[in-house]
Amino acid sequence: MTIAASSYLGTILDRKYKLTRHIGDGGMAYVFATERLHIGDLAALKLLNPELSRDATRRRRFQLEAYTTASVKHPNVVIIYDYDETDKNESYIVMELLNGQTLSSELKQLKVLRLERVMEIIQPVCSALGLAHQKGILHRDLKPGNIFLHHLEDGTEVVKLIDFGIGKLLNDGNMPLTQQGFVVGTPEYLSPERYSGKDIDERSDIYSLGVLVYRMLTGRVPFTGKTAQEILQKHLKEPPVAPRKYNQHLSTEVEEVVLRALSKDPKERPETTAKFAYELMAARISSGDTLQNMPILQQP
Repeated sequence: MTIAASSYLGTILDRKYKLTRHIGDGGMAYVFATERLHIGDLAALKLLNPELSRDATRRRRFQLEAYTTASVKHPNVVIIYDYDETDKNESYIVMELLNGQTLSSELKQLKVLRLERVMEIIQPVCSALGLAHQKGILHRDLKPGNIFLHHLEDGTEVVKLIDFGIGKLLNDGNMPLTQQGFVVGTPEYLSPERYSGKDIDERSDIYSLGVLVYRMLTGRVPFTGKTAQEILQKHLKEPPVAPRKYNQHLSTEVEEVVLRALSKDPKERPETTAKFAYELMAARISSGDTLQNMPILQQP
């Protein structure tokens, strides 16, 4: 980015938001901790890179991120407070300030997660994603970096789904926001139909959930390669290695659920995120991995 994030520190946007700390950078934007001057609390502010703000498509995509995220009002989705543009045409999103780390950071530390921990994370993600799907919104970039393990002031952990930056409205009749033939997203987590150019639905996100669970349980993603194209070709044509090859503590029941989510044919995957979460929990119980406070299963 041409303009350094540090140059914005101390800036007050729209006479409302004082940028106090640079948190990090997104694909198109800077992220700051900001003081909401009219209220006195702290929030996060995502500022579109000024070099990109001249591009109408980029501005529209940034606005769509705010719109789609704000539409999914769920305790496991980051809260959006505001979206606006300054008189200098600076586009920004104001959202909940999260405290903790991403799932990506936890995986770097622990490599492989116990099934109990996987369920603690994946169930709220499935719940949040299920509501998004009901509203006709696909996330399209599910990966460990977009799952935040937020800690409340009392220490309680709340899993948050973040960054709908390349989300898609299933019924959006507007001009597409990606160039034809150009696939956006993280190659290791993309469904086969994303790469093949076929129409996608909720089961594309479910494939990505399958990759997530595979990664958490085995310490690796199903497919790797030297280039994005090589990885995407493997998603299209190669069967994934059975998770139990990398983690012999997994039951065959859990393995079957994960591999079903990774089916090349979307029709062979669980129809909904609720169904996927249910099948994982049922597999966990049937394999004998139970807890004292195991929730009562209800078929979705």
